[in-house]
Amino acid sequence: MWPRIGNVVPQLHIHIVARTSGDALWPKPVWGAAPPRPYDPAALDRVVRAIRDRVRSAERPLS
Repeated sequence: MWPRIGNVVPQLHIHIVARTSGDALWPKPVWGAAPPRPYDPAALDRVVRAIRDRVRSAERPLS
């Protein structure tokens, strides 16, 4: 049995963890199973921009 993961916080929060079919950690949790790997700064910037663009487009009123 794998360790249970959870946070003890007073508010609802959600974690989105993208997994791939070749995930070496599957089916274990991603937290604490392997050392963290930093994002490439350029790749992180692309992801952040894409998310911001998508959120902004969702905020536009429908016409």
